[in-house]
Amino acid sequence: MNRILALILIFTSSIGVAGEIVDHNRNRIIPVEISFPPSSFDCSIDSKCPVIFLSAGYSVSHTKYQFLTDLFSELGYLVVAIGHELPSDPPLSVSGNLFVTRSENWIRGSQTLKVVRQELQVKYPEYSFDSLVLVGHSNGGDISAWLTRESPSYVSQIITLDHRRVLI
Repeated sequence: MNRILALILIFTSSIGVAGEIVDHNRNRIIPVEISFPPSSFDCSIDSKCPVIFLSAGYSVSHTKYQFLTDLFSELGYLVVAIGHELPSDPPLSVSGNLFVTRSENWIRGSQTLKVVRQELQVKYPEYSFDSLVLVGHSNGGDISAWLTRESPSYVSQIITLDHRRVLI
């Protein structure tokens, strides 16, 4: 019986939990999927486990990066995959000075990352939201770079895959 319980705990500890965070200030629903490290990692308030915020590329679902989520979870990270674009958002600009015309999107995404951090650090105090690793693909990389440019003390590292516009 103990072995069965242990297997259930190990299996369920790294399963993603889909949900939403409400940004009341912007009247915005933020889709997230949270994946926990395996139970072999002892995350506690005294020994916090690291956190990754994973931002998808434009028009790519935040749930399409399971290969990265699985890898980072196995390494002991809490992985929060964040959906940035909502159907009500204006389309991403494809003409003109893209740094200027897309900045609205990156500012909105940066604010989304701040709201997600604020909400989850209260809910999961056994994880280190004061030393975030930002991982972003394409537009998600630009959003991560934008937040990093704002110089928050809680961003420890940034990993981007094919981001192009926002300088780090």
